[in-house]
Amino acid sequence: MASSRPDSSVSLDLKASLEDPSVSLAYNELLEFSDLLKTCIIDANYIIPDSLAHPIRLSQIGEKIYSEIRERRQRVKPNELKMALLLSFGCSDGVLIDTSTDINLLQRALSTEIKRGKILFPYIFGRELHDKAAKLFPRKTSLDHRETVQLLRQLPKGVFQAGHSVVGPYGCLKSTENRSLPAMHDHSVPGYLCSDETCDEIHPLLLKTGQSAVSKVITWVSEYLRDKHSRTADENARLISKACLEIDNPFQLSSYEALIETFSDGLLVDEKRRVIDVLLRRRFRKPGAQQELTRALGVLVGNPTDFVEHLDEAELLQIMLLTSNNEIIEAIDCAALNNVLVIQSSERRGRKIARWGHSLYNVRAEIGPLGVHFVAPIGSGFVARRLFELLHHLYFTSGASDSDELQYLLDGPEGLNEQELLDHAVRKYSPELALRHLVIGARRTAVEAGKFLGVLDAGELQREDLLSRLLWKIGVPDAISPFIDMQRIELYEHELFEAVKAGGSEDTLRGHISNLFAATEDALSHALTFTTWALTNDHYIDESNFTYDHQKEVSEVVSFIDTYSPTDTVEISLRKDGKNTIVPLAASFARLGKAFRSLKSSEFERPRHQLPDECRCSPKPFAFSYTIPFLNLTTDAQVGVTNCLQGIGQLAQDPVVVKVRNSTIHGNNSFPSSSEILLAIEKISAMRLKLQASGLYPQVYILNENSRDSLGNSRVSYCHNQNIVRLFYPTWTVAPGLPGSGSRLIIMPIATISSAGPLRFYISNRPGGDKYWHNWPKRWEVVSQYTALEGHRVAPGRKGDTEASNNVS
Repeated sequence: MASSRPDSSVSLDLKASLEDPSVSLAYNELLEFSDLLKTCIIDANYIIPDSLAHPIRLSQIGEKIYSEIRERRQRVKPNELKMALLLSFGCSDGVLIDTSTDINLLQRALSTEIKRGKILFPYIFGRELHDKAAKLFPRKTSLDHRETVQLLRQLPKGVFQAGHSVVGPYGCLKSTENRSLPAMHDHSVPGYLCSDETCDEIHPLLLKTGQSAVSKVITWVSEYLRDKHSRTADENARLISKACLEIDNPFQLSSYEALIETFSDGLLVDEKRRVIDVLLRRRFRKPGAQQELTRALGVLVGNPTDFVEHLDEAELLQIMLLTSNNEIIEAIDCAALNNVLVIQSSERRGRKIARWGHSLYNVRAEIGPLGVHFVAPIGSGFVARRLFELLHHLYFTSGASDSDELQYLLDGPEGLNEQELLDHAVRKYSPELALRHLVIGARRTAVEAGKFLGVLDAGELQREDLLSRLLWKIGVPDAISPFIDMQRIELYEHELFEAVKAGGSEDTLRGHISNLFAATEDALSHALTFTTWALTNDHYIDESNFTYDHQKEVSEVVSFIDTYSPTDTVEISLRKDGKNTIVPLAASFARLGKAFRSLKSSEFERPRHQLPDECRCSPKPFAFSYTIPFLNLTTDAQVGVTNCLQGIGQLAQDPVVVKVRNSTIHGNNSFPSSSEILLAIEKISAMRLKLQASGLYPQVYILNENSRDSLGNSRVSYCHNQNIVRLFYPTWTVAPGLPGSGSRLIIMPIATISSAGPLRFYISNRPGGDKYWHNWPKRWEVVSQYTALEGHRVAPGRKGDTEASNNVS
C-alpha cells in the first residue's frame, strides 16, 4: 500500500533541512557518489563487499523499506540491498540515505575495489580507448560485457569526478574542489564516425556492465518503490541539486569541464608533466601539502620534477583533479608565461571533444602564450557579461572604487542607479576602451581587476602588459595574425625607397633589397600554397573542413600544378621542399591559372550521395556541387581568379624585378640604377596590393557587426584594414560548413560562390597540426544503425572544439 503522506509534506521537511549548508553539502556528496557508482563496470559475479556496505546509514524511511523488502525477498543479501538503496537514493516519502553515512569510508572502500580491478571505469581521455576498440572489435558499435571488460583491462583506469570524489589509477581520492565530471549512465563513450562521409559527428560506442546480484536487487527496489512509494513522484534529488547550486554554480562564466578537457586534449604528455610540476611546486608552498599528497597517493612524493617524470596521463589527470580550478589555471598560466610551455603567438590549444556537453553560453577553454582563458560564441554576449562582472566587482563589491567614481568617469546622465551605470559603461565603450578608461587608469582598480580575472603578478605589470592580459582573460577575440608577410613587404618597400632617395651606398641598398625579396618570396610561396589549397581541396569532405593551417605542406601545391599544368623547364619548376625563388614562384602563379582553366567540370561532379538531403529533396542549389572549389565559383569569379593569378605572375617576374633581385645574389651582375630599383618597388607594391585585395594571400578579417531584422535576415560584416566584407543570411544556396560567423575569418573576396558569398575559412588553432590526433576517430566503411549522441554529454555536434564548431550563425 502506498504511503498516505503527501509528497509536498516530505518535500517541505527536506527543503527545511537543506537550509543548513552542511546538510545540503552532505546530501550532495552522497548523491554524487551514488551517481559515480551507477556508471562503473563490474563482473556478473561481483559481490558487494562489507567495506562498501557498512558505511551506508539508512534514513528512517530507508530502514522501513529495507525491512519490507527483506520480508518479501528473504534471500536478498544485506550488502546488495543497502547498495541498491544508496543507488536509488530517494522516493516520494523521503531520502533513503542518512547524512550520517561515512563518505570517507565509502571512498576508501571504492579505492580498494578500483585498485583490485573489481570495479572499472572507462578511460575516455586521449584516443587510447578508441584505438584499442578499433583494433579488438572493428566496426562494432556496442560491446557485450565480456568484450567491455577485455577492452577496459587493457587501458588506464578511468578518471572521473563526482562531488569531491575523484577516481583513477590511485583509487578514489578526495579533491579540494567540487566538480561533476561523471561517466555516462548508459556506459557510452566517444566512438566512431559513421559511413556517411559528409558527417563528422562522433557516434557513441556502448559498453555493458555485468548483470550482477546487485543489478537484480536494484531492479527489485525500483519496482517496489514504484508500486509502494510513488517512485515516479520523487523530487528529492531535484531539491538536493537545487540546494547545492551554490556549491557548483552553473551560471559561472567559466567551465571547469572545458578546462580539464583542454588540459587533456591540448597538451602533449611531456607538456602535462611540466604543468603538473609547476602545479605541485606552487601547491607545496603550503605547509604540510607535500606530506598530505604522499599520504593520499600512497607513494612518496619528493622532488616534483622527479616525481612527475614517470607518471602516465591518467595519473597526471587524477593528481590535477585533486586541486582547485584556480590552482590549475595559475599553473598553466605560469608555465606558458615562463616558456615552460612553448606556444606560438597565434596558437590556441583546445579540447577535441566535449565529453560533458557544452556549458552555459557554450564556454570553451583555450591555452595560448598568455595562459588559459575562456571564450564563447559571439552571439552569447560572453565578453560583455565578463565585463559586467568585472565592473560590478570593482565599483560595487570589492571596495577598490565606488559608484560615484564610475559615474564621474562615464560622464553620463546623472542619477543612474547601479544597474543603469553598468549598462551604460558596457554599451558606451568597447572592451579595450572600457578597460583603459575605467580599469587601468587607477592603480588600485587595475591591480584588483588583475586579481579578479586571475592575472598573475598583476601589481608588477606595466599598464600595456596588464591591459593585454586583462583582454585575454576577459575573452576578447584577439587580432593577432600569423600572416605577416604583407606587412614585412610594405615595411621593406618603404625602407628601400628611403635608402634610394637618400643616395645610400651599394652595400646599404643591397641589404634592403635582400630583405624586400626575402619577404616577397615568402609571401608568394605562402599565397601560392593557400590559394591552391583553398581552391582545390574538397573542404566539404576533408577532415579539416573549412579550417586553414598556415603550416600546410607545399608538396600538395606542387602535385596539383604539376598534374594540371606540367612543365619540362627546370628553371620554373617548383621544389617540393618549398625553397623556391621568385622566378619559379611567379611562373607557378601563371601555371596555376592555366591549370584552373584546363579543368573539366564533368570530371569533378560531386557524387549524389554526398549532397545534403535538403538539396536532394528540394530545388535548393548546393554550394559545393563540384569537388574542386574553383569550379563552384561564379563565372565572373573564376575569370577574376585566373586573371589575378596571371597578373601577379607577370608582376613578380617582370624583367626589372628579376634584375634587382639577382643583383644581390650574383656579384658579377651590374648593380641596378636608382630608377630600376624604384620601378621594381612599384611593381612589387602593385603585386602586394593585388594579393591583399583579392585574398589570394590569407587576410584575417575581424568581426565588425552582426545584426538581424524583424524577418530574421542577418547581416554580418568583417573588416580588414579598410576592406569590408558583408555576409547575409539566410541564403538560397545550401552551404554547410562554410563559416557563418566567428571572431575572425580568412576571407577570399575574389572567390565568390553564388548566393553564399566569398570563400572563407577559420584559422587553425594548432599550426602544423597535432600528429597524436591524426586520423581520429576512424570512419566505418559500412552503414551502422546508430545515431549521433543526441541528448548525451559525450561529443555533441562536430568533432573538435574550435570557433568552427561554436560560432556558426
